Amino acid sequence: MRSNLLIFLVFLFMGVSGVSQNAYIDNSTEGGEALNKIISNSFQKKGFKNFPLKLEGLYQALKIAEKTDNKRTIGVLHYYLSIAYYSVKNYSDAKKHATEAIEAFQQKPSNKFLLFSQYFLTEIEFQQGNFKAAEAIYNQIESDKITSKEIKALDYFYKGNFYLNQDNFSEALVYFNQAEITFKDFSSNYQLAYLYHRMSYAFFKMKDFENALTYAEKALILSKKEQLDFLNIDALELFSKIYNAAEDNILALEYASQSNNYKDSLLTFGNEMLSNEITKRKSNTSDRTISELYLTNTEQEKSLKFNQLAIVLSVLLITILSLLTLSLYKNNNLRAKANNLLQNKNNELIKAKERAEAATKAREQFLSTITHELRTPIYAITGLTYLLIKENPTDAQKEHLNSLKYSGEHLLSLINNILDLNKLEANKVRKVNAVFHLKAHMKNFLNTLRKPADEKDVLLHLEVDDDIPSKLSGDMLKVSQVLINLVGNSIKFAEHGDVWIRLKLMKTSEKEVVVRFEIEDNGVGIPKRKQKSIFQKFDQGPDEINVKYGGTGLGLPIVKNLLLFLGSEIHLISEEGEGSLFYFDMPFEKVIGNAKKENLIPKISKEEQRELFKGKRVLVVEDNKLNQKITRKILERCEMEIELAENGEIAVNKTRETNYDLILMDIHMPVMDGIQATEIIRKNDSETPIIALTAVSISETTDEFLSHGFTDIIPKPYKTELFFEKIYKVLNIRR
Repeated sequence: MRSNLLIFLVFLFMGVSGVSQNAYIDNSTEGGEALNKIISNSFQKKGFKNFPLKLEGLYQALKIAEKTDNKRTIGVLHYYLSIAYYSVKNYSDAKKHATEAIEAFQQKPSNKFLLFSQYFLTEIEFQQGNFKAAEAIYNQIESDKITSKEIKALDYFYKGNFYLNQDNFSEALVYFNQAEITFKDFSSNYQLAYLYHRMSYAFFKMKDFENALTYAEKALILSKKEQLDFLNIDALELFSKIYNAAEDNILALEYASQSNNYKDSLLTFGNEMLSNEITKRKSNTSDRTISELYLTNTEQEKSLKFNQLAIVLSVLLITILSLLTLSLYKNNNLRAKANNLLQNKNNELIKAKERAEAATKAREQFLSTITHELRTPIYAITGLTYLLIKENPTDAQKEHLNSLKYSGEHLLSLINNILDLNKLEANKVRKVNAVFHLKAHMKNFLNTLRKPADEKDVLLHLEVDDDIPSKLSGDMLKVSQVLINLVGNSIKFAEHGDVWIRLKLMKTSEKEVVVRFEIEDNGVGIPKRKQKSIFQKFDQGPDEINVKYGGTGLGLPIVKNLLLFLGSEIHLISEEGEGSLFYFDMPFEKVIGNAKKENLIPKISKEEQRELFKGKRVLVVEDNKLNQKITRKILERCEMEIELAENGEIAVNKTRETNYDLILMDIHMPVMDGIQATEIIRKNDSETPIIALTAVSISETTDEFLSHGFTDIIPKPYKTELFFEKIYKVLNIRR
C-alpha cells in the first residue's frame, strides 16, 4: 500500500466530484463484520485533509476480502476505491478500480452494484472528455434492470450530462429535475451537491443568472456540509463566472479571491504535512540508528543503509516541496494575469451580453408578433366560413367551405403546437391539479374526437378499468392534451380501421393510484429505425408516410416533454404494417370525502342560448374593421344589439354614457389598449362582464387577464360553439 504522504502529494492539486456510497458488506460472510467496521470508519473521514486515512482503510479492507476470495465484497471495495480516487480527480486509478469492480460483479452477479459501477465508469469517461467512450458504456447498460428509484435517478442524471455536453441545456435540465426528486431522498447529500452544481452551470450557459446563482448557492451549502473541499472551490469559481457575466465585477472578484484563498489553504496544509513528515522520518531514523549502534556492531552496516535511505527520502521530499512551492508561485502569477485579463475582457463581455439580450428580446417579440398577426387573419377565415355555412350554401359550396374551415383549423393547430413546445422549453408551464370524474371526463374527451374519426372512417373504442376510483385529483388537462395528440395520430394513420383507448389500474395505495393509458391502432405501424426519432421536433416519419398522411412533426415531441414534466414517460410498441401501441403510467391522488365537483361548462341547447341572448346590449371593442364586421354579424344572428368602439378610449367613454350587458374587449389596440381600458372601467363598474377577445401571446396567461379585471378570456380564432358557451356562462351568472 502506498504511504499516506505520497498519496497526499499526488492529489494535492486535484478537484472533487461526488457519488453516492451507501452499501454494506454482509455480516454473515467471513470477516464481514470487521470489513463493515473498517469501511464505516473510512467514510466517516470526510474532507480532503482526511483523504489519505480514508484510502488506507479501504486498501486494508480490500486485503481482508482478497484473502477470503469473496468476489462480491472485492467488487464493492473496488467500487468504493474508484469513488475515492474519483473524488480527487485521479481518473486513471478511478477507471482502473471501476473496471475491476465490473469484472468482479460479472463473476458474482450483483445487479445493483453492477449498474452502479457501469454508471460510474460512464461518469469517469465523461469527466475525461471521452464522450464517445462514455456513450458506448452507457448504451451497454441493461436499462430493463433499472427498477430502484436511486438507479433510475442516476439514469436521469447521466442523460442530463449527455445533453449538457451537447449544449442542449433545456433538455439537460428536464432530466436533472427528475434526478433531483429522488436525490433528495438519499441519505447522503453528495450526489445532490454535484447535481446542483451542474444545474447551476446549465442555467449559467442559458444566461439565466438568477437560477444559476440559486443552484450554485445550494451546491455550496451542501458541499460545505459534506466537507467536499474541491466542490467548494468549483462552486466559488462558478459564482465568480456568474457575477462576471452579470456585470457585477466586484462580487466576481470577491468570489474569485475566496476560491484562491481556499486553494491556498489546501496548499498550506500540504506544506505542513510535508514538514511534519520530514521531521518524523528524521527522528525515527536517528533513534533507530543510535539503538542499533548501541546494541551491536554487527548491525552497523544495516543502520548505515537505513540512514542512506532516509537521506534519499528526505532529499526527495524536499525536492517535491520545492516543486510545490514553485507551482504555488506560478499559480499566483497566473491568478494575477487572469485577474488582469478579466478586467480587460469586461468591455467584450458587456457587448456580448447586450447582443444576447437583444437576440432574446427579438425572439420574444417575434413569437408575440407572429402569434397575434397569424391568429388575427385566421379569425377572419374561420369567422367568415362560419357565416357562409349558416347562409344555406349549395352542396358544392358547402364542400368548399368545409375544406376552408378544415384548413383554418389545421393552421391554428400548427401555431398552437409551436407555442406549446416553446412554453415547455422555456419552463413556463405550471402543474394545475383539480378534482375530476375519470369515466365522465374520458367519455367527453372521446366525443370531441368522434368527428375527425368519422371523417377517416375510424371506430373508437373506450375501455376503462372498473377498479379505478371514480373521483381523482391531478392535472387531467395536460393528460388530455397528451391523449389528444396520441389519439389524433392513431386516427390519422388507422384510416378505415380501429383505435382503442384503454385505462388500466396498475398500482394503488391509501392515497394514490397509478393509471396506465394505452392508445392502440391497427394502422400502418412505425418502422424500428424510426421509433426513436419520431419523438424529435419536426420529424414526420418516413418520406412515403409523410407524403401520404402529412403532419408537422410536433405532436409527439409535445407528448414526450409534457409527460416528462408530469413525471412520466412515453413508451412505444409497433411493427410496420401491424399498427402501434403507445402507453404511459400516470399517478393520481385519491379523493377522500366530499370533494368539489369538476368545473364543467354545462351543455346548453341553442334555443336556451338564443332566449338568453335576445335583446342583450353588447359593446364590441375592436380596431380591425374586418373583425368588427365578423363579430357583429355572428352576434346579430342571435338577436343581440351591438355597438362598436375602435379603441379603449372610445370604449371607456361609451360605458360612462350607456349600461351594457356584456363587453367584448380586444387587447392590442391603438390610442388605449384593452387592459388599460378594462382597469379604468372597473373603477366605477365591477359587475358588467368583460371578456377578453384576443390573440393571446406566449407570455400571457389567463390568471394575468383576470387580475386586470376581465371576467373571462376567449382566444382568437375560436370555435363558435365555445364562443357562445362562454358568453352564455357569464350572462347566466349575472341574471
